[in-house]
Amino acid sequence: MEDKEERDFKRRKISATRGFPPHGKNAISKVKMHSKSDDAEENSSARKRVEEILKLFRATCWKLIQDEKYTRRIDMEAYNILKKNINFVNLSCHQFGNIPGVNVGDRFKYRIELKLVGLHRPPRNGIDYMKVNEQSLATSIVDSGGYENQVGSKELIYMGQGGNVAYKKKPSEDQKLTRGNAALKNSIYAKNPVRVIRMVKSHTVRPNVMGENFIYDGLYMVREYWQELGSNGFRVYKFRLVRMDDQSGNSWIKLKKF
Repeated sequence: MEDKEERDFKRRKISATRGFPPHGKNAISKVKMHSKSDDAEENSSARKRVEEILKLFRATCWKLIQDEKYTRRIDMEAYNILKKNINFVNLSCHQFGNIPGVNVGDRFKYRIELKLVGLHRPPRNGIDYMKVNEQSLATSIVDSGGYENQVGSKELIYMGQGGNVAYKKKPSEDQKLTRGNAALKNSIYAKNPVRVIRMVKSHTVRPNVMGENFIYDGLYMVREYWQELGSNGFRVYKFRLVRMDDQSGNSWIKLKKF
């Protein structure tokens, strides 16, 4: 038996495959056909663009460090410099699934680099989402350690956003099923993949100088959600995400050791 939310969702005819190439026996007439060599060439070109923008960004950061012309947010200063002079790789790319040129297991030294390559657009919010037929669906999340998340090698219990859980200077409140939280809930019924990025802190570098590492852990599916009391005594939302099988590249659990 389907619950009311799932029935209502299906009535709106929201499909996780919208925005993806169509599939089925009629798909051949709806998409442009590519040979394996075409796909390999496109992937190689996208990979090169990603590597070039990251190299330029990190060189800009290093120059600011050498010249001692930076404040506490050196990454944002470098980002603002580049934003005025070049086109970002996938900045306009808002899509489900993997991002061209970005591989599972790729590491990023600053969170703003995720935005540079189109992996996760919000520089602060942990949930990114897009609208499909007026319905919000999650595209990516960042597990940055600021919330009460439970992590595993193939499963993630992710706390929703809001409620001032991570900001102790503001009064706490119940989380609401809006914005990113609603998008994660909707992704359960739409069955669209969600990119997961994990943060691993580094204790071997100077403060504010590449002190965090983000690892792209691949695609996950949102399986369920619920509400419970958080450690602050207010209601929070929890989402269970499960890593999809058969993904190339190393998972974060292996890479975080290095």
